Amino acid sequence: MKKNILLALFFAGLKVQAQHNVSDYKYVIVPEKFTDFKENQYKLNQYLKILLRNKSYTLVSDVVESWNAELKADPCLAATANVKKVRNFLSNELEVYFYNCTENELAKFDGKSRIKDYEKGYRDALKSAINKMPPQNGKTASAKNVVVTKNKPMPILEKNKKVEKQNQPQKQKTTKETPKKYHQLYYSDGKKYYLETIATNNYLLIEETTSNIVARFSPSTKDGIYKVTVINGKEEYQTIGYMNENELSIEYLIDNQTKLIKFVQP
Repeated sequence: MKKNILLALFFAGLKVQAQHNVSDYKYVIVPEKFTDFKENQYKLNQYLKILLRNKSYTLVSDVVESWNAELKADPCLAATANVKKVRNFLSNELEVYFYNCTENELAKFDGKSRIKDYEKGYRDALKSAINKMPPQNGKTASAKNVVVTKNKPMPILEKNKKVEKQNQPQKQKTTKETPKKYHQLYYSDGKKYYLETIATNNYLLIEETTSNIVARFSPSTKDGIYKVTVINGKEEYQTIGYMNENELSIEYLIDNQTKLIKFVQP
């Protein structure tokens, strides 16, 4: 009996005293592709970002070099998301997992949809799963109070994640580092749109309600002017777009005429 108690106390001592829920994390890392949805299948990557952003989480890429100074100094401020399929012949079903920086599972949310179309069905299932997730509560998890016991290893971020040096003192930089903005909110004709940065001067314009990509921006030879691919369902065409600090606009082709549509930040 005494031996069992001592063993229990020993294993309890392996844990850091304060455990955290996923809602305690300021940042969520959303990788470019998930375990069972390769190459951003069904655009679940973008849709998950929209759903998490609506719950007040700050989203970051899985490319460490793109992180801001705060997150580089303490990678344990971020939880990492992953999405897995659940085999079900009658519905589209999936599970959304969140892990901490020591690869322990923080939370799992399941979602299912009766919609037969795969793209619409999996998006509906993803929305159902994230609806069960609490919003970000303003607390900040850190390396000082993360659970250090081992669960199943996290199946992503093996290539890009570099947290092995998180306990070493960080060298102070002489230049001030400004956090990059990876998404911006715009409004047009009563609808919400997000501008997602996919590379330097390359962007995707995504409608918030449907999570559909409506335009793709790539740089031209002139500042503020972009080559734009307008995406309307299965149809695409090339046009010109403009971007300044608080507004972007696209020259749409409507009834064989050019019409300038503006998107304005709130």
